[in-house]
Amino acid sequence: MNIIPRKHLELNLIIAIAVFCLPFLLYAYLLFPEVKVLNFWIFRWETIGYNKISILMYQFFLQFYVLCFLSVWFLSIKATWRYVILLNIIYFWYRTVLGVSIEFSIRSNIHEISILVGVIYCLFLYFLNGKIKLFSIQNISPESYDIIRILTQSIKEKNIFSNKQNFKKNKNTDGNSKYTSLIKRIKHLEILLDNSNKIPFFHGSVKLRKKNDLFIWVMLLITPFLLILFNFFPSDSKTIDIYIIHYKTNFPSSRIFAYYFLNKVYNLLLLSVWFFTTKNILKYGIFFNIIIAVFQMAQALDNTESKVDEGELITALPIMIPILLTFLLLHRVIKYKSKNDILNEEIEEEIQKVLTTINAMEQDENNLVAELISLRENQAKLSKATYQEELLRIKGAIERKIASE
Repeated sequence: MNIIPRKHLELNLIIAIAVFCLPFLLYAYLLFPEVKVLNFWIFRWETIGYNKISILMYQFFLQFYVLCFLSVWFLSIKATWRYVILLNIIYFWYRTVLGVSIEFSIRSNIHEISILVGVIYCLFLYFLNGKIKLFSIQNISPESYDIIRILTQSIKEKNIFSNKQNFKKNKNTDGNSKYTSLIKRIKHLEILLDNSNKIPFFHGSVKLRKKNDLFIWVMLLITPFLLILFNFFPSDSKTIDIYIIHYKTNFPSSRIFAYYFLNKVYNLLLLSVWFFTTKNILKYGIFFNIIIAVFQMAQALDNTESKVDEGELITALPIMIPILLTFLLLHRVIKYKSKNDILNEEIEEEIQKVLTTINAMEQDENNLVAELISLRENQAKLSKATYQEELLRIKGAIERKIASE
């Protein structure tokens, strides 16, 4: 039996929880004050490229958030189109290093350095991917987000484990002979093996058609261009006029609005592709990221609000609680599922031992019968004393065998 180590199952759960927690990075900038100069004991920092330190940190955490989920995405799939994700990662490293260079007034060869940093990071991911082989692990794959169903599965796994864990204590089965006892033991062990949770629990990677594969290639190649479209919006007006669309933003300018909004669209598109191309436990974390992206886009379009990115977590609380509860329940399922798999292997080993014992007993019986037949066939060739001696020896062997049973 091919048993998946519990640490691998727990690794999947930990990564899923990490993906679930990623949106909190988008709100980390709220921990910084809305000032241009930050005085903290002996530390003093004055931002150069931005009006407020909180805005600078927002830009930093935004890039870091995207880099994190793109990295996990790359490490958790095996499809060939995953290498296009590396191009997106290089681009975001370029943006990150460029932002840092503007803040600290670094000008020399910054574009080349930015791309080099991105390439080095991608090589690191490629090396890490070959070491941990996260994509090859069979991931936990509940069929739905039904918490009641997952709870039921957890209870079933626990009950199955309880039934199996004492199988070694029940080796002595009532019967007329040792042979009968061993036959009954095999039947009992086979019943334990059949007593398993039939709910699909493990799933490999998602198989995509070639057309879908091509669509993902195109999506991953095109979406980065969304991030530069904000440059085509006016910086001296709050109004966006595109053909019949006339919209007045609540941002300082339509360019800032476009920058913020298109970043959210980019996140939403890539997270959606990730969501629909995976069927493992990561879906839970990705789903929460998608909900936050939708809420942020909706709030950006709401002109009644003066700020964005501050109320989404509270709004998403009814969604957060069920997902967090699901993670806790899945941890129970992992615990008992892993123990059940180990017990299954031990039960199969026990069945092989019993079968070996039965085969040995049958072989002994066959040997004794063969000796007795041979003795009777050769009776005429043997003296009466030799014949009686051999007959008594075989009789003694049969009596000892019966006594041992």
